[in-house]
Amino acid sequence: MTQPLTARVGGLLKKIGSSLERKGYLSSYGLNAIAAYKGINIENIRISVDSLFTVWRNQGDVFAAIRELAYNVGSNGYTWENDKDPDKDARPADYAEMERVFKASGGLEAIKRRMVRDVHIAGNAYFHIQKAVSGKVLKLVPIDARTMQVVCKEDGSIVSWIQKVGLKTQTFKPEEIFQFKTEDDPNSPVYGLSPLEPVIWEVRTDIAALLSNYSFFQNSARPDTQYILDETLSDEQQEDVIRQLQDSLTGAENHHKALAIKGVKDVKTLTVNPRDMEYNILRRFTTEKVCSVLGVPKTILNYTDGVNYSTNDGQYRKFWEGTIQPLNRMVADALTRLAKEQFGVQESSIKFNDRHFDTEESVREDLKLGIITINEARQKRGMDYYDPADMGEFVDKAIIFNGTAAIPVVDVGQDPQPMAADEASGQDQSKAVKLFKELAQRYLYGRPKA
Repeated sequence: MTQPLTARVGGLLKKIGSSLERKGYLSSYGLNAIAAYKGINIENIRISVDSLFTVWRNQGDVFAAIRELAYNVGSNGYTWENDKDPDKDARPADYAEMERVFKASGGLEAIKRRMVRDVHIAGNAYFHIQKAVSGKVLKLVPIDARTMQVVCKEDGSIVSWIQKVGLKTQTFKPEEIFQFKTEDDPNSPVYGLSPLEPVIWEVRTDIAALLSNYSFFQNSARPDTQYILDETLSDEQQEDVIRQLQDSLTGAENHHKALAIKGVKDVKTLTVNPRDMEYNILRRFTTEKVCSVLGVPKTILNYTDGVNYSTNDGQYRKFWEGTIQPLNRMVADALTRLAKEQFGVQESSIKFNDRHFDTEESVREDLKLGIITINEARQKRGMDYYDPADMGEFVDKAIIFNGTAAIPVVDVGQDPQPMAADEASGQDQSKAVKLFKELAQRYLYGRPKA
């Protein structure tokens, strides 16, 4: 029985791909793309990198979430640590060459932002390690992830990188490309997996719904309408009527506009299910999915429904500790490997500084318990210091508050009204005499009189 043309072509492409893969000229990533020709199978669908960038450019939640990731990673600054002795500072001479390349490449801030942005869109970030003829590294040049392809062997080792821009092709040696990824693609360990792939269909649906909504308002802000023309009109007259309808009714500014046109015999409005217009429900669902895969709470994207100060602080802390800090470590580790492999750094590693959270509630509790002073609390709140000369010495002393009174920590356990030693001794003697008299009266009360 003769196979359908699609099946035969698909089988042929698979054989060609298998042959190329055995020879090490094609990764399994490309093989799956060829095999997908046989039909729509979600296991073999390869989302193009260009499609991922299109989604990022056109969907607001995706753009905003990746922007927050790119600007928050490393936002607390960085330091070089001494690998041999963490208690000592790293030697500037050890990492000076890396700092020079950072500066020549636009600064670590620009490099870091590009790394985080591209890895969350395409799954990979690429930089060309540009060198002089002498072999000295000049700078890191970012490469569009949409233009990069890899040639690798069966064991996954990279033979070369290929960049294609239009009709131009450039080949790079493996050591000439700095690649950054956070998740390995199970179809090819050479490439990284984009976090947008699991939500690509939801995001595309959201974009399609927005376009449909836009078309609705452009079409006089009302559902589709069918205009039935007079059969006696010539083709030229029909085209003239259609042109008049388009010019007069298209656009939201023509909503509710009355119009009389010769040649229109009847007008029928096509029924539209009201559920078709419930875009807000769909948008909320898409927002939640995007925030979930990118690890960015909705509050970070300024969705404030059901949010107060307490929950907002908790969400931001969760975002930093669960998403930003792990990314900080991955970016720092990748840059440290680059520094050791390409720049001769021997004893130093990059580390992004952590952020410590002091919410209003925690600052207030620390102040009440005497853990911090009033001026330290004001500093954490971003306020100016109190001058002890004007406000008193206690603004710089730890004080315990119990709701009705306050006492300096240094005075805890001491008698708030100390008495002189002789005064205390006289009072104790008076108390003793009084006690003995009371005992004597009780004793005499119980004895018969003489």
